[in-house]
Amino acid sequence: MKMKRFFGKLVRVYNKIIHSNLFLQILSLILGIVVWFSIINVVNPQNETVVSVPVEINMEGSIPEHYGLSVLTTETEPLYATVRIAGSRTNIFAFNSSEIKAEVDLSSVTESGGYSLNINVTSTDDNLEIVSVEPSTVFLEFDRIITRSFDVNLNFEGEVADGYVMTESQVYPRTVDISGPQSVINNIKEVYIPVNISGKTEGVTATSDIIIVNEDGNLTDRTFLTISSENVSYSYNIYYRKTVPLTIDRRNNISGDESSYTTVEIIPETVTIGGTKSVLDEITEVKIETPIALESITGSSQSYVFNLPENENYVYLDNQEMTASVTVSFDSAVRTRIYTLSRSAIENFAFVNLPEGMTATIASSSIQIPIRSLSSYLNMLSSSDITGTIDFSQTNDSGQYLVNIQINEEMPYGVTQRIYVDVDLS
Repeated sequence: MKMKRFFGKLVRVYNKIIHSNLFLQILSLILGIVVWFSIINVVNPQNETVVSVPVEINMEGSIPEHYGLSVLTTETEPLYATVRIAGSRTNIFAFNSSEIKAEVDLSSVTESGGYSLNINVTSTDDNLEIVSVEPSTVFLEFDRIITRSFDVNLNFEGEVADGYVMTESQVYPRTVDISGPQSVINNIKEVYIPVNISGKTEGVTATSDIIIVNEDGNLTDRTFLTISSENVSYSYNIYYRKTVPLTIDRRNNISGDESSYTTVEIIPETVTIGGTKSVLDEITEVKIETPIALESITGSSQSYVFNLPENENYVYLDNQEMTASVTVSFDSAVRTRIYTLSRSAIENFAFVNLPEGMTATIASSSIQIPIRSLSSYLNMLSSSDITGTIDFSQTNDSGQYLVNIQINEEMPYGVTQRIYVDVDLS
């Protein structure tokens, strides 16, 4: 009996619901949604969308890489292609841009040059169709990348002030390494720094950017170049210039003056020096520091090679070897004659600086003195014209003492050997 009453109540509720307006509204909404999905998926299943995709240039393992080529590009931002895709509304709705890949087709690149290359677009979703790609091609240039070293030159423009000279130019680094496309590197003619020296009287130390020019004389495009040093240091000196004679002293260090019958030839005869004008105005010659010892010359002439003297006030501008050749020659009438002085003549030698209270006695029986002069003078010279002086300032013991030989006659001469005598001191 209870079960019958429950079902009767359930029937009354059901009849009430299906005959209400709310029920009819909900039912209409559900049927509308079902019909809408049916239209989307059956009546009009395809839809399209547009997406922007970055274009990849993958050189790794590519044909151009195999041929040693590199792509030349200055783009810092990636190239994008606009891709139109089609698919069901459901697939389009679920689409993610990472499922689309755009890549340049490099298969035709086998040598240097410019190429118009296709952009290949693929999708990992087989339910999507690639409708169009814009742009569909891209122009790229390829070349081999090489490195070469180039000297950095200083290109001087103009002339220094009158009376001055520019010298001793330097640049650091002396060379630069430049890497870039082979076609550009092989067309480089010169790397240099322009330096204007018009009217200058002083040197300069400075830095400057290098200039790179090609074989046509035009500036090289540096777009794809890598340069080891674009800024270099350079310096140069400017000196006041003066040409002066090169001289050397000659003397007989034993005794006599032989300058009147000797001649000296110096090669070069003059030297050009550089320095400040105020200093060079006071310089009238450059003298070789080592004088010629005439007593050491045994023949009619003797040649020497001397280093030029160093001086902190000037530099040599025209003598890179820093040497001079010197030849000393005697007059053809010059002769050497031996004069013998007896004991009695030697005993007349003068003594100087003899210690007080001491007596000097000549022990040598005779001495022979080689004297060089013009033959006309030697013919008039006798042993009686020769005197000597002995100096005891260096020692006060018996032994050999150097004799300073003099000739009483007014004549040019030279003693060619040092003369010693035995002296007893008591």
